[in-house]
Amino acid sequence: MLNKIGEWMLDSIQIIGISAIIIAILHIFIIQPNEVNGRSMTPYLGDKDRIITEKISYKFNEPKRSEIIIFRYPLDPTEEFIKRIIALPGEKVQLSGNKVIIYNDKNPQGMILKEPYLKRGTITSGRAFMEEGKTITVPKNKYIVFGDNREGSSDSRQWGFIDKSDIIGRAFVRIWPPQSIGIITH
Repeated sequence: MLNKIGEWMLDSIQIIGISAIIIAILHIFIIQPNEVNGRSMTPYLGDKDRIITEKISYKFNEPKRSEIIIFRYPLDPTEEFIKRIIALPGEKVQLSGNKVIIYNDKNPQGMILKEPYLKRGTITSGRAFMEEGKTITVPKNKYIVFGDNREGSSDSRQWGFIDKSDIIGRAFVRIWPPQSIGIITH
């Protein structure tokens, strides 16, 4: 009887150990849970929404405009932020008349960024880093990110570029609240 209990305990410890290793590998290399703190991404993501971040796609592909990403905050790398990519490396960007204008090889005269994810009437104004009317060139391996709630977001307009190496991953699935569970579209 004691032998059977001992075998059962040993088997249980092995299963728990293997499970912990698998979870650790998944968390380090593939996915991680995140909680949205604050209202900078409303109306698309709300305060206390829980999401799964996938960490693998940017190892093979470049981040794209409009993708929602999780990254280390440039002014305090111990904090993680969630924002939407607005401008890509090598592009020029300007905030003018409540519009985001992107200049790149395909649009040398500039294109007004279409942002259907924003709430009607959203104001995109300049701040300390990105002043109204000033054109900024995005350096290599850098990105400009904004929150969807432009008036309530601390983002690149205030503190500047984020480095590709600080990107943790792409928001993939919302798992909370229950009525909003689903794939996050970009």
